[in-house]
Amino acid sequence: MTLERVRFLREWTTYIFLFLLPWQTRWIVSRATLAGVPWEQGTISVYAIEILFWAILILGVIENRLSGGRLVWSGRDRFLRVLPILLVSVAVIRTAFARDFPTAAINTLHIVEGVAMFLFILRTERVDRAAAAFIAGMIPAAGLGVWQFLAQSSPASTLLGLAAHSPEIPGASVVETVTGRFLRAYGPFPHPNIFGGYLAVALIFGARLVSSRDKVFRRLALWSSPLLAAALFLTFSRGAWLAFFAGAGLFFIQAIRNFDVRHRGFHWFAASTLPFLILGSLLFSLVVTRTTSVGRLEARSVSERTQGYRDAFSLIRRHPLFGVGPGQASLASYRDIDPARGPYTYEPVHNLFLLVWVELGIVGFALIVSIFWFIFRRSIPTDGLPLLATLLILGLFDHYLWSYLPGVLLLWLGLAQSAKPSS
Repeated sequence: MTLERVRFLREWTTYIFLFLLPWQTRWIVSRATLAGVPWEQGTISVYAIEILFWAILILGVIENRLSGGRLVWSGRDRFLRVLPILLVSVAVIRTAFARDFPTAAINTLHIVEGVAMFLFILRTERVDRAAAAFIAGMIPAAGLGVWQFLAQSSPASTLLGLAAHSPEIPGASVVETVTGRFLRAYGPFPHPNIFGGYLAVALIFGARLVSSRDKVFRRLALWSSPLLAAALFLTFSRGAWLAFFAGAGLFFIQAIRNFDVRHRGFHWFAASTLPFLILGSLLFSLVVTRTTSVGRLEARSVSERTQGYRDAFSLIRRHPLFGVGPGQASLASYRDIDPARGPYTYEPVHNLFLLVWVELGIVGFALIVSIFWFIFRRSIPTDGLPLLATLLILGLFDHYLWSYLPGVLLLWLGLAQSAKPSS
């Protein structure tokens, strides 16, 4: 097989992977429980997209060999490569001494996959094509999310990796008001917050496509924005809302200063924010409940998140240097802090950076902060800053960017795209 054919196959397989990334079809090898309830971090499973991803990596290795190893990194790229590899090294070393080795190993594998995708996309893929593939994959996911909210139910599907959801089922993510319980949009994800994070990133990807030279990509970004924004609103994910508006606000400021994209940028901003205004007026009572934390479920959510921070600081004091191990935060809270609490209170802290400190110690925390810092410095003169701000807000208000494979892949995909100027 020639170099050109391998490169073509690897490139388009990558775009297919990005298109399928929102879908969570997987084979569960071993289910885990903690305090008698399902424990996702301890569950061993193989995602369909993982198989496709490893095929891409193999094609990348073959391409590099056929090219005579000419995929050379620039000086700045070399530095961005070193920090994530060091983070992987810390995770691997800590896994060897983890209390629950299988859980640590599967979570470390997810970190390896995320970093590998970061390095691969940072080096080889075009920003506009990769962003367009991701947005195209999010369109059917957004349509599913809107339908879930309108129907107030979601059927299960093994093929698509969907679980059944209904507002009457205990434990379902809902907004509870005096008029009843309203199911939040899950999309194809296990929780509305993860769905919201994907939608926020997809919308900011669209903002970057506004400046693309390709008319098809510009139209994709503009026409998909109302649907993606409507689905994002219906997730009722406060962190994802804030992350989107932070990224959109920075993009709006950049568009004002950049005459070349000012007109198209304003159109994108209007198309992305108008659904919030319309749906916000129609569902005002639900918005008030979510934004003011009024009600039983909202108060419990705040209490559980506060408990997560208390657990995190307690574990950091006990294991400041080396952490408790990848994927071990909930287990450590259960075994070392208070095994008598309610089973659903043993969640990782809703903060990416603190969670990395809890699991990988001060070295891991310093590395993840450094990665964000150097990508921030690199993105200032480009249009990558809105995307980086979106990821930062998502990381400050939730844990899935580190604790779930779909979130890990979203984090490293977004970081790679933030570090590259759009085409």
